[in-house]
Amino acid sequence: MTIFPDLDGVITTSASWAASEDLLSENAVACLNKLLGCQSSEIVITSTWRAAHTLEELRSILSCLAAPIIDVTPILTCRGAEILSWLTNKNIGKQYLVIDDFVDEIVPYIADEHIVHVKDGFNKDGFAAPHLAAALERIEKLRN
Repeated sequence: MTIFPDLDGVITTSASWAASEDLLSENAVACLNKLLGCQSSEIVITSTWRAAHTLEELRSILSCLAAPIIDVTPILTCRGAEILSWLTNKNIGKQYLVIDDFVDEIVPYIADEHIVHVKDGFNKDGFAAPHLAAALERIEKLRN
């Protein structure tokens, strides 16, 4: 399963930015790692962080994640188009999930069954237990 997590609002929150040198929310990372550990997963970074960091730097920064970071999406006009372009070029099929706190620019390109919306994640807890449950449910449906 290819996972496309945003970073800000998913594993970084306003509280983690204020309290931590590494910017990552321990709780959100732990929840995401539960998801990543449930199946054979790989990560493609969609975050704007990919514009400021190389793939190798992202791998180092995010070494706490329980799946390999295999790539970043191209930088195009909007996140939905970037994810769709990556999916089209790699011929992934339906085995993917997008996790983001801002889905307005994703929904026109990616079917809802592939999206977990971490609503207001940056100002709250980021990727948390309810999002994990939703992600696992979507993955189960995508596999059947």
